[in-house]
Amino acid sequence: MNNRNFKPYILQLLAALLGVGTSLYLLVQHTRLKSGIQGGSSFCELGKYANCNVVQSSTYSEIAGIPLALLGFLYFLTLLILGTLQGPGSPTFGRAQLWMARLSALALAIDAYLFGVQAFALKSFCLFCLFTYLCSFAHIAFNYWMAPVGRRNWRGFLRDQERAKIPSAVWATVIVCVGLFGFSLKSYIDGEISSEQSANLEQSKKGFIETWSLMPRKEIPLNSTDASWGNPQAKVRVVVFSDFECPHCQRGAFALQTALAPEQDRVQLVFKNFPLDMSCNSLLQAPIHANACALAYLGFCANRKGKFWDFHDRVFFKLSARELSSSQEKIYDGVKSIFTKQEFDDCLKDPVAQSNARSDIALGAQLGINSTPSVFINGRQVLFAPTVDLIRTLVQKEQ
Repeated sequence: MNNRNFKPYILQLLAALLGVGTSLYLLVQHTRLKSGIQGGSSFCELGKYANCNVVQSSTYSEIAGIPLALLGFLYFLTLLILGTLQGPGSPTFGRAQLWMARLSALALAIDAYLFGVQAFALKSFCLFCLFTYLCSFAHIAFNYWMAPVGRRNWRGFLRDQERAKIPSAVWATVIVCVGLFGFSLKSYIDGEISSEQSANLEQSKKGFIETWSLMPRKEIPLNSTDASWGNPQAKVRVVVFSDFECPHCQRGAFALQTALAPEQDRVQLVFKNFPLDMSCNSLLQAPIHANACALAYLGFCANRKGKFWDFHDRVFFKLSARELSSSQEKIYDGVKSIFTKQEFDDCLKDPVAQSNARSDIALGAQLGINSTPSVFINGRQVLFAPTVDLIRTLVQKEQ
């Protein structure tokens, strides 16, 4: 084995392995977003300009219905298997490196295009996507490092360096392994999606989208105490009636924020309360959520302090269902960065906060709401659980 090639060869394999792992994570994330399974923020959601969810849920995340993350996974897997089978001790090592260099060069050209999409079209970056670009660059850089010193120029680097052919058995092994992994991933994706969305539901949803323009519009009055973000003068207004203790509302909140984040200048999102809690909602015949009314009051008080969306994200994305349904002390522990203990206790007894919740509930009753979350886009009710794709499609129809 050539000692000069051993170190960059190992680093090259590491770059491919990291690319495989990162692409697999992106594929799982894309699948969860696509199917509506994802119900909370990821640790790659760092703000307006660094949000993997925005990128992974965009129309640019697929080509002909195939997730780019899946193609990236298969690309890095090919590099990893071919590199493993054709090490520095192999007589066809140089030939294998040439094929991998060609693959990496093509990948980098695609990466440059996707970087431009994130910078200029989406105006938000996926840090994990950028890391896969770095893995491709590192792979080709280590490839160049291992090229013979006298031939370290791009023209010589990208032309045939070896006359020896890579054995057919090696190619067959690569194709079979990549095919098996691809088939396994397809089965996983189908399983993830079918667990949440049946074929009949998808067909019904498609019909609903096609007849969206025929749906009646309902008048939804707003008031000065409503929490909202986006552009109040926007052509599209999205109103959600939600329950802070509802797990479906958590998924809905995540889908709305992810779908609407790139549209903040063209959309307004308005939050209204519809707690499924008998202590303030007289429409209920049986108890469902023990602390939903208290959370609605706290949301009102947080909005009065200018911290509603901090409260919203903390309750939906940071606190567990057990914490929300247990005791008010547990809830306080989760929101004490927003309220002092005195403010927290006073809010739960605040008649204005209680009146606001009852007002939202009464409005919901007039609109015929019987479940949460209930989403209205320009007065038209979304009759399916909100997912990123569905919300984005309906908003585009209203623009």
